Amino acid sequence: MTSNAEQGSSADDLVVAKGSFAAMGGAERDLMRNLPALAQRFSVSVATLHSVPELESLCSGLGVPLISSDETWEVPTDALSTVLDSGMDSAVEAWAGCSGLAEALAICDALHLVSGDGSLALLKHVPDSVAVHLHLLEPHRGLHEDVLHREIDGSPKRSLGLTSALLSRARRRDIEAIRGLTDRPRSAISGNSSYTAARIGEVYGVEAGVLLPSVVSDEFPAETGLDEPSETQNISGPYAVSVGRASWVKGAWETVSMLAGSGVSLAHVGGGAEEDLVRLTKHAESCGVGLWVAPRLSSPE
Repeated sequence: MTSNAEQGSSADDLVVAKGSFAAMGGAERDLMRNLPALAQRFSVSVATLHSVPELESLCSGLGVPLISSDETWEVPTDALSTVLDSGMDSAVEAWAGCSGLAEALAICDALHLVSGDGSLALLKHVPDSVAVHLHLLEPHRGLHEDVLHREIDGSPKRSLGLTSALLSRARRRDIEAIRGLTDRPRSAISGNSSYTAARIGEVYGVEAGVLLPSVVSDEFPAETGLDEPSETQNISGPYAVSVGRASWVKGAWETVSMLAGSGVSLAHVGGGAEEDLVRLTKHAESCGVGLWVAPRLSSPE
């Protein structure tokens, strides 16, 4: 595979950035899945405020420079920080402290930015001369929907009206950031599906294209590895699969409810908070639905 070092100086300079890779969920894996192809076409640098070993190994193998914060950044989650939208401000400061980032942005031709915690704050540091593509995986659901403010069974964690009011500052700044991006010369926004692109239009009042997730067949070997789970525990017979951290927004509770009386069990991949998994297990038992919660799995598993 052609690496950055093998391309010489003819390739355009591209900075690929995401605020945090800490979750290592679908968004992070999809971006990493695309890095080898991007490194063949462009002279790539990767920037993040929160790196992970998997990303570091990939960048090292590709010969791609990895620019990261000297101190690992994490979005503040306390109530006051959430209300004041302190996460945006702290991310702006953290990006400013990334050694080599300003230099990389000054010479790059384009920035490919993937949404998530800390990502939009990078736009404060991008020169107007740089073309920007934002892969907006979804409008911020914590600000523009109530699904993240519900317990795993769908009950509100607190007054939804009060929550919406308290988040008004953060919601306004989020909208301003997206609309401000569209005012930049040579900027574009893509959702990860036609539904997401439509939601971007509804929430932000801007147009968005579609950049679908990628699948690389080499990630999924035909033969089972020796270190993979040999069986799903606690369930037998046919089963459905739910993917994502157990929560109301991921539909785990509703999936169990819909499987009641069907004879179909549920294999849940993605884990979740211990308290939520206990409640989900009890719900499955009350519905007569077999439930297996998988450990953290790699793509082949």
